[in-house]
Amino acid sequence: HSQNLFENPEDKTSKNHIEFNGYIKGAYFIGESLTNKDKTETQSAYGESSFKIKFEKNNSFTTFTEIRLKSGYEYEKNEKIFNIREAYLKFKLKNYKVLVGKKILVWGRADGFNPTNVLTPQNRLARSSNIDDKRLSNWIFKSDYDIGLFNLEFVWIPIYESSIIPFDIIAK
Repeated sequence: HSQNLFENPEDKTSKNHIEFNGYIKGAYFIGESLTNKDKTETQSAYGESSFKIKFEKNNSFTTFTEIRLKSGYEYEKNEKIFNIREAYLKFKLKNYKVLVGKKILVWGRADGFNPTNVLTPQNRLARSSNIDDKRLSNWIFKSDYDIGLFNLEFVWIPIYESSIIPFDIIAK
């Protein structure tokens, strides 16, 4: 366990624990004009804020929510986007775990192109300095059962949200 500015270096696994955090960021992207190759233009300019809350009870029950608000200029239009990025409940009972809610579920360890990550859709149009901002969440039911050397994992995605791929921009 590590210590941050506002807490004691205590073991949090034996009691209730609540965390609040988030960020505010701004981004500005410029690039070559599509109509005049000799000029540069603003491709994207936005401000984004995120609020996260996590509650853990005795390391057996967890709730997590992340909400984002983004406002600015993107793809030649002004936009305001309110997004519930993740909101889920997780239960643990000895060797068994259950997770229900809206979650980003990443498989594999590669960034960018990851052929093993078939469960997490991506927004290929997202302009951000953070690669995780391209990942999208799905409503899922996930359970894990730990059998010593093996872990059995079951994932059900009742309504799969697919990746956003910029076919119309590629065609230009």
